[in-house]
Amino acid sequence: PVLFGPPSAPATTRPPAQPAALRVPTAADPLRVLVVGDSLGLSFGQSLAAKLDASGVTKTTVDAREGTGLTRPDSFDWVAQFEADVVRFHPEVIVASFGGNDDQDVQVGGRYIGFGTAQWRAIYHDRVAAIVAEAARANARLVWSGLPVMRSSAKNGRLDTVMTVTKAAVDGHPLALWVPNSATLADSAGHYQVALPDGSGQQVIVREPDGVHETRAGADRVADRTISAMVSVWHLQLKPRAG
Repeated sequence: PVLFGPPSAPATTRPPAQPAALRVPTAADPLRVLVVGDSLGLSFGQSLAAKLDASGVTKTTVDAREGTGLTRPDSFDWVAQFEADVVRFHPEVIVASFGGNDDQDVQVGGRYIGFGTAQWRAIYHDRVAAIVAEAARANARLVWSGLPVMRSSAKNGRLDTVMTVTKAAVDGHPLALWVPNSATLADSAGHYQVALPDGSGQQVIVREPDGVHETRAGADRVADRTISAMVSVWHLQLKPRAG
């Protein structure tokens, strides 16, 4: 099934008022980028860092943790970690990728709130909004990279809820940008694919056997989509100026 929005959805959802273009970074004064997320964010973040930093005008830090997310701060408190990362790294651009582990109940005050309920949606929305707000307080641009389609239809249905709530919390903030990825590793009909053709037409494996994580080639495609969004919306310049 096609989830997280139709395959024909635009690459980005633009906020109503566009901020000014990003400053032009240089090798002497590179753009500071921070990537945060879970295990999907880790593979994606490594690809993104490699692509951005190959330009010579960005400095990317990846702080992504396997087995984490926004639903269980009792296990790992991402809002607190994010605040610490912002203080430590002073990012100008922040890229977030969460959700793969978040299709579960949340625990509040010692009791569990059922996944997908109205109360769950409100709590999860507030946790995403807290990251959006902290990025804004730091005057940093925030890119939230959505999840690709999964092999399991049941998992897709649950993550559709997570992504819908996330998008609602990100949309409309002038310094925040939502990048949907439901079609990034899918065929033209939006269906999950293990392999996709590269630029030369050769099939390349883009998903791991677990049906959830991306291979490096798959993560590269998600990274490319995110970079394209930053270039298109914020006029990110990755080529050093001549002279």
